[in-house]
Amino acid sequence: MTERQGRVLSELCDMGLELTRKLHRMAMDCEDAEEAQRLAAAFHRLSRSVRQTLALEAQLERQARRDLLEAEHRAEAARARRLEQRTDQADARLTRLIWTEADPAEAYQLHRLMGVLLADEAAQDRFLEGPLTAVIDRIREDLGLGREAEDDEDLEPPPLGDREAAAGARPPPRQPDLHSSA
Repeated sequence: MTERQGRVLSELCDMGLELTRKLHRMAMDCEDAEEAQRLAAAFHRLSRSVRQTLALEAQLERQARRDLLEAEHRAEAARARRLEQRTDQADARLTRLIWTEADPAEAYQLHRLMGVLLADEAAQDRFLEGPLTAVIDRIREDLGLGREAEDDEDLEPPPLGDREAAAGARPPPRQPDLHSSA
């Protein structure tokens, strides 16, 4: 729609400018004062219309730039949320792995190193691609830790809408029958 509006406005502006030039020539060549005044008034109205068309074109262009910037900001914010969520998930799983696999004296050192390695991973483009277990495996190997049992599954939660749908699809927990004689 915006593209069509831009084309129409451009065409209107070109036609108005052409007509304005013609009116200007006619007014300049006119010998009759009354006719020259009428042509000058028409020239004034038409030139104002051309200026308004140009202003509307500029407004549409500014709005298109604003829309593009807003879309870019939304995409950046979504990426930042995804990055934070994935980092938190990896941190939780690696921390649990460190504290179950390493002795307490070594766990503090490994946890600090894990933070550095996780920050390095998060800075890579590949961090948001593929399964989270690939990231965890790379860091786990760098730390010299064994594989945790649940690493075979990728525990990333589904998108919010799917998660809510999945929660609604679960049957309610079964309540024990307190009135039966067992």
